[in-house]
Amino acid sequence: MMWPMKRIACFFFIVLIALACKNALHAQNLVINPGFEIHPGFPDRVTNSPTIKAITIPGWTDPTEGTSDLYIWGPEKTENSITPVPDSGNAYGGFWGSDQGKGEGEYMQGTLSMPLKAGVTYRFSISIWIDIGLYGNENDINSFEVSFSDSSRKNLGGLAQSIELKSQIKLSTSKRIQRTGRWDVYQMDYTARGGERYFILGTFRDRGVKVSSDYVTPTYFYIDNVSLVSEEELGPIPPGY
Repeated sequence: MMWPMKRIACFFFIVLIALACKNALHAQNLVINPGFEIHPGFPDRVTNSPTIKAITIPGWTDPTEGTSDLYIWGPEKTENSITPVPDSGNAYGGFWGSDQGKGEGEYMQGTLSMPLKAGVTYRFSISIWIDIGLYGNENDINSFEVSFSDSSRKNLGGLAQSIELKSQIKLSTSKRIQRTGRWDVYQMDYTARGGERYFILGTFRDRGVKVSSDYVTPTYFYIDNVSLVSEEELGPIPPGY
């Protein structure tokens, strides 16, 4: 018996989704320590979170004199407006940012397990919770950026000082693909120029933009599950998936 065209189309759509999910499960995340789960076990409570500079976290450094943070969730903690439950695992990072880097800025530098290949498109994703209780709002995600580089960068700026840096990825509310509790998952594609091994997360100043002399309300970003996967490994992605 001949299958109706709608049924055939539905069958192939399901197959594509199954292939995409299978490939995604086996795709290699190039970000080292993507969920901050490898850490020295500094205090098992969020209230005494150490700065990235104060301890060694594999795969992560602070490229400025800022004080970006590591949060470790202990069994005795309960969620409140200041300390969200991790999106997964028991740890996550966090830092201050500001609109277009006009005010205060902190940054986190991640490391990739291998250099990116020229011309290959990679899918970047990250879980973010914006602390609306600390002055922020959901639209602040429009200032969150990613800057890739071939070499590790350091001493780019002073304490709470925003930096001027060219980004290759700029998130927006339209790039949110999932919401789990307070955490939002954002996803964007990046086509590599080749050789990139490091990336910096934060809010950057555009060239020529000066830091405002007036107080610019900062936003605090919690981050978890940072991922960069080659689309060659992801396989076919159905439209709208």
